[in-house]
Order: sequence, then structure tokens, then C-alpha cells
Amino acid sequence: MQVLTGKISNFVTRVFGCWHAELSRPFSRGGRAYRKCLSCGAQRRFHLGTWEMEGKFFYSN
Repeated sequence: MQVLTGKISNFVTRVFGCWHAELSRPFSRGGRAYRKCLSCGAQRRFHLGTWEMEGKFFYSN
């Protein structure tokens, strides 16, 4: 039931928008670093050298 609720919440957030107010700590996977929105799951690239986020938010499958 929680999985279904989470998927519905993610869909509604994508349709109506998210402020990306709460972000995860930086993660590194597959040669790239990123931070993830804790509300909707959107990701944004993260540069480990400058410790800053880069580019726009995106959703990965």
C-alpha cells in the first residue's frame, strides 16, 4: 500500500510541481554525482570539486 501511495504522490507532484525544498546529501553512482529531491525524486547533477549543483532538475527511470 505504501508503494502505491508513494507512486501516486510522485505523479501528483510532477503534474502540479515541486519546490525541491528538501534535498538529499550528494550521491555518486556510475561516475556521476547528484542530489535528489526528497519529495518528488527529481535529481540534479552535483560537482564534487566545487560542491555546487549544476544544470536543471530531471527525473530518471
